[in-house]
Amino acid sequence: MTASNRNKWLLIAIIMIAASMAIVNATVFAYRYLSGSVNAVASTGLNADQAAALGAACSGFYIKGAPSGNTISNDTVLPDGGTNNNNVINTGTAWLGVKVDFTNSEPACQWSDNSGTNTLYESATVYLNVSTGTWYIKDFLAFGYPHIKDTMPSPIYVTIKPTTVLNDPNIAEARLLIYKNNVLERTIDLTSSSSSEPVQLNPGDGLQLDLELRATGTVSNAAFNVGFYVATTNEQPR
Repeated sequence: MTASNRNKWLLIAIIMIAASMAIVNATVFAYRYLSGSVNAVASTGLNADQAAALGAACSGFYIKGAPSGNTISNDTVLPDGGTNNNNVINTGTAWLGVKVDFTNSEPACQWSDNSGTNTLYESATVYLNVSTGTWYIKDFLAFGYPHIKDTMPSPIYVTIKPTTVLNDPNIAEARLLIYKNNVLERTIDLTSSSSSEPVQLNPGDGLQLDLELRATGTVSNAAFNVGFYVATTNEQPR
C-alpha cells in the first residue's frame, strides 16, 4: 500500500471513529405525549338557574349587610358578612382602620334575580392602616357558598392557607380568624405558610373574617396573601 493510500485509510478510520463516538454520546429519547382540551363556561351575566348549576364554583368573597359596598342583593342566599369593610378613623392627614377593595378582582360568580345583581369575587384586597400596638378588626370581609337553588351540591370544603406570609420584624402577631354562625372555626397564622383543616360549607353558609394584629414598630407596605381553596371533598391542596 502506498503512503498516499495509507493516508486515505487513516482519514477514513478517523472519520468513522468520530462518528461512532457521536452516536455513543448522543441522548436517546423514548417519546410519550399528553393531549388535552379546555372548555370554560361563563360565570357572569347568569340567571339563578345558571349560577346554581356552577355548584362549588359559585363561591367567593362578598359583602352583605354593610352600610356600603354590598355585593349581594338577595337577602336569602347568604348571611351578612363584611359589615365593617370600610371602617376608618380619619386623622386629618391620613386614616386608620380597614378598607376592602374589589377593583382588581374578577367576579367568580355573578347572577341576577328579582332582588338585583349578586356578585361573589375570586379575590379581594384589604388595606390596613394602623398605629403601633394591638388591633382587632371585626368582620371586614366574608366568603360564602350561596343557597340559590335546592339543587346545589352539598357540602363544599374550603382550605385556607397563607401563600405569602407577613415577615416584617415589627409585626409581632397577625392572625386571621374565621367565623361561621358566630363560632370560631379556624385561626390562621399570617406569619406562617401552614394550611388549616378544611372548613365545611353547605349552601347558604358564609364565613366572616376577623383580624388580630400587633405591631411593635413602624411598618411600610408589608404584604400578605391567603389562598381559599374550594373543593367538593375534604382533600387539601399541595
